[in-house]
Amino acid sequence: MITVNFQCPVCNKPRSVEIDNTGKRGIVSGIVPATAECPHTFIIFVDEDGKPRRIQRIDHLADAILTGEYLPRGMSIRGAWTVFKTTLIDIIACLMVGQPVYLCDDVDVAITLYNSLVRVFHEPIILGKDIIIVDDCEGEDSDSLVVNCRFSVVVKGMVRMDAHRTLKRFIEEAVAVSDNEVAIVLLKQKLSGLNMAVSLLANGLNKKTTARAVLKHITSETRLRFKYEDLYAILMLLRSKGKGDVADMIELGGLDGF
Repeated sequence: MITVNFQCPVCNKPRSVEIDNTGKRGIVSGIVPATAECPHTFIIFVDEDGKPRRIQRIDHLADAILTGEYLPRGMSIRGAWTVFKTTLIDIIACLMVGQPVYLCDDVDVAITLYNSLVRVFHEPIILGKDIIIVDDCEGEDSDSLVVNCRFSVVVKGMVRMDAHRTLKRFIEEAVAVSDNEVAIVLLKQKLSGLNMAVSLLANGLNKKTTARAVLKHITSETRLRFKYEDLYAILMLLRSKGKGDVADMIELGGLDGF
């Protein structure tokens, strides 16, 4: 645990909060609820030394915070796509399979991007574990993706490309929507749909079958429609969840892609 002392940027009252940073690296965040002395509510982001790096006032969302329903706002999906382009696909692909992502150099941009990403995943994206925000782009784990947020480029790490065509289509469909809240919901639905298909196959596929049969089975059971290229994303997710034997049962090739 780290104790963070700071001054309310609105009323200048002294505030304090304890944040659990056990097993986490880089910047972590915590909720600072209102008190009788200071009626303001914040999310505070602090570095490993307990120094505040960003304080977000969120008074109007205090009730949602207390019920655990609040998700911080970041840049729009369209904004993230405009700034990061294919790097955004790399980041999402890594998070989908549980590969840690380091966001470095420009901490303000990194926090803003984190606030956006956490909203499009059904499963929690944990700051300090799934996404690690640090100042320095050197010294990160060899199996992690390292993204320099000042220049929006990958500087280190390998990315599995299996899902890139699917993710590019998902993002482009989302950014085509003018309302950012709708875009977030749309992208979240599509990513959740992939996981639903993975769960269906992981628990029900027990013999070799064709890609065409798999797509038909997914549609009949979930009402979700996927393209042939989406199977590469589904197979990647199956393998990331230790279901490589199930993935190997799906035969790609031949006329299945037409």
